[in-house]
Amino acid sequence: MKAILLVAVVWSLFIGAGPLLSAEDPLACVEELTMPHYNFAMTGEIPATVGVSVAIGPGGRAESIKLSPADTPLRFELLDDFGPRTRYSGSCQGKTIVFVVRYLVEGERTDFPIAEVRYRPPNEIVVVCRPMKPGLN
Repeated sequence: MKAILLVAVVWSLFIGAGPLLSAEDPLACVEELTMPHYNFAMTGEIPATVGVSVAIGPGGRAESIKLSPADTPLRFELLDDFGPRTRYSGSCQGKTIVFVVRYLVEGERTDFPIAEVRYRPPNEIVVVCRPMKPGLN
């Protein structure tokens, strides 16, 4: 079921994303990427998978960002991470790059929020969050 959801998210981005760097590494158009993160307020919203499609505009800035699903509760963090907090290559102006961001809950329970971020080429960012001990979340 998760694999079907992931395929559906990525496919929906490819349908409406315009010119994609499908055969290229999207990081080739990134000068500095603010990695998606986890904070305690996200606890009720994960696990989740979100497709992020970034159209690169003048000066290496995000011209537009499309999320799939568009109404994800994680949209404010993702729009900020892939928008004003990330710098893209000016030579990629007019191109659209696509990332898949997965938030997983794995590992032993902890007293406080712990997460690590992993990059899986060519375009997947995985935020692995440890579950909280009962009564803390």
